Amino acid sequence: LTSTKNKNAEVMRAIAETYIESENKSLDEAIALLENATKLDPKNEDGHLLLGDALLEKTPANGSPAIVSYKKVLEINPKSPRGIVRIAKLYQRAQNFEEANKYYQEAKSVDATYAPAYRENAELNMMFKQNTKAIENWKKYLELNNSDDARYRFATAMYSGKQYCEVIPEIEGLQSKGFNNFYMERMLTYSYYECG
Repeated sequence: LTSTKNKNAEVMRAIAETYIESENKSLDEAIALLENATKLDPKNEDGHLLLGDALLEKTPANGSPAIVSYKKVLEINPKSPRGIVRIAKLYQRAQNFEEANKYYQEAKSVDATYAPAYRENAELNMMFKQNTKAIENWKKYLELNNSDDARYRFATAMYSGKQYCEVIPEIEGLQSKGFNNFYMERMLTYSYYECG
């Protein structure tokens, strides 16, 4: 900051992100840096997204300050899937299924390759016991991002949807890669029993 004389918004964003993500968070410092960064570079989506994240982290029970920052992202770029998904997640936190789902659908229509929209929509579907839709979203997410964590959540969605025979190869595949936990053992045992 000193070497850039507090005039480089990118440096401010990077430091603020560290303050937000670190184990020992410094949210007030992050917010102050991001407010300055958004003044210096008001058309940068990242600054507004990070500011919204910091505000939400500081007051998790009140999403109003965060949504103001996320909506600024949409003023800059109405087709920003990152901004749309952040707003959807706020509605999801408030357990407003209709609004959250509307924003997830919008994000997917804006950019069909934006994987987080499918993941978050799948989580929303699971939260509201819409297992078939959750599985569809997980499958699309896996096409875009095939990680072990994603496969585990996919197996969980299938298990919740009582697709026990399909759960078995997913869990066994994860276990063969060394990914294992107590819940997987439980799902696998019950799935063997139900699948026959």
